[in-house]
Amino acid sequence: MKMANSKRTRDVTAREETMRRLLYVGWWAVMTLLPLGHLTGLRNTVTSFVVLATLWWAGRRCWRDLPARWISVALLAWCAASIGWSIVPEVSFAKWRVDLFLPLLAYAAVFGYVMKSGRIDAIVGGTVSGIVCLALLSVPAFLQDTAALQVASVVQTEFFATITNPMPIWFPGVGDASMATALSALGLLFASRLVRGISQRCAQIVAVVSTLSILLILVAINNRNATLAIPVVIVFAVFLDRRQSTSSQPVDSPRHRVRRIVVGVAVIATLVGSVALLESGARQRLQRMGLSVANDESGLVVLTERDTRPMIWSYYTRLAWRHPWIGVGFGRTVPGMTYHTQDDRQLARIEPNAYVHAHNLLLNWWLQTGLVGVSLLLLLLATIVVDAWRARDSSMTRPRAGAVTVIALVVTMLLRDMTDDFLIFGMASMYWILIGAFAAATRTSTDRLALDV
Repeated sequence: MKMANSKRTRDVTAREETMRRLLYVGWWAVMTLLPLGHLTGLRNTVTSFVVLATLWWAGRRCWRDLPARWISVALLAWCAASIGWSIVPEVSFAKWRVDLFLPLLAYAAVFGYVMKSGRIDAIVGGTVSGIVCLALLSVPAFLQDTAALQVASVVQTEFFATITNPMPIWFPGVGDASMATALSALGLLFASRLVRGISQRCAQIVAVVSTLSILLILVAINNRNATLAIPVVIVFAVFLDRRQSTSSQPVDSPRHRVRRIVVGVAVIATLVGSVALLESGARQRLQRMGLSVANDESGLVVLTERDTRPMIWSYYTRLAWRHPWIGVGFGRTVPGMTYHTQDDRQLARIEPNAYVHAHNLLLNWWLQTGLVGVSLLLLLLATIVVDAWRARDSSMTRPRAGAVTVIALVVTMLLRDMTDDFLIFGMASMYWILIGAFAAATRTSTDRLALDV
């Protein structure tokens, strides 16, 4: 009897280890695929399989202690109900399934995965490989005309508004690329403190490769919002982290003064570099528009003055007041279909693609789900931030790093989506997976986070 029980225990342990290894590879693959474009079917299939397998494997850990779990259920239910009053219910259901249901299911699944396995390295490693792949896809933006044509003769390419050269078909577009870069930058900021078993030299190499990849993408896509939001939120996150970690040190200690000087110099250099990159990018975009900028003028100021976003927001705000409480149905494109914005010539004169959506996350949600939906979304985000804020004061470095990362990711998402709406498709899944993983890291014992497969 004892031998039978021992064999049964070994079999269970072997199955658990096999499942753990498979999910490790699965989550790494998911995070690698999410930043890439034109892989929707593959990405959704892989994500769905990994999420469902994780929910089965982790069980109640996916739900127990999940931050804002009941609010997320209420948000899902309200958005599902809005399908009932949508004029295109099939579109609303499709958007609900891939833009909200799957991302929030992935949020719960990855939370349970990290809670049970004590591992976050698959998420971190997948984020690194995903951003490196995106950087490689961004290289054609820097090629000469002849070399760019040679690339176009080998692989299928596509043109984007702010990039002169054609880009490989797997490039996700300027908007998604900027969002993926912003999420990756904040997700990897304190990653070395959350992954155990990795040497300092290896961590330094990964940090250098990731930083160079992020900088390459930012220069290639020439996106003002991302170029400004990433350094600002990084400075904010470092401030939150250092505020707690240095509290036990004497304020007049030499070590504290040196660190403060180094951090100050790094902050100034980062902000100056970002402004220089913004100015250079603005001049390039104005040049493509056929506009010249005098030497004593700022290209960034001139481009900002010509920005059409305020006019687009004003237009869609007037539409939102037609159904202010419940909206017209879930789905970013549903308001445009409802109000036939593609037929509005005045809107087309403002910007050719303005008919698609309102180019603002909260305004889009107001149009789709009304003030009820916006309130639920903001309550969900606020509850997650409050939960992380409480864990931020932990005396242990890894839970604190996870908590600060969660707060920084929420701030990054909101800042990035003030001029557009990328909480859809792959970017929604990427955002919620990172939130769930780092939220679990704030609760996981420090001696359980390991790198070994």
